[in-house]
Amino acid sequence: MGIIDFTKKLFSSSEVDEPVVGKEKDDFIELSPKSDEKNMPKALLKIYELNNFDDIKDVIDCVRNGYTMCMIRIAGLHEKDRIELKRAILKLKKTLQVLGGDVVGVDENWVIALPSFIEIAKTKEKQETANHSVEFED
Repeated sequence: MGIIDFTKKLFSSSEVDEPVVGKEKDDFIELSPKSDEKNMPKALLKIYELNNFDDIKDVIDCVRNGYTMCMIRIAGLHEKDRIELKRAILKLKKTLQVLGGDVVGVDENWVIALPSFIEIAKTKEKQETANHSVEFED
């Protein structure tokens, strides 16, 4: 088979109309999904608000399923009772430590709870500040 025959066969209308894995069609390559991706559940992002200590129970239950990231607005509890906020964050940290997850403070109003399959990429500068614990004034 010559180059001309190969080119004609490659660009003939019968092959272009049928989606074939790995062949070009309108400048796109159609790929089949990997078998691992089919079985892997999707990650979810849920948003919670802490207004009292009991609200942390819902967050912990959600994180225990293993595939949920939680953004937690802590401003309400921070304004009401900082000691209760400290207890709630400590309880969340301990739970995530057991599960292999992590907790990250975004700012003074938001915290993110991450499952074990998500790692946090920290720069050198942020690692130095992360080593210092945050203290709440009473």
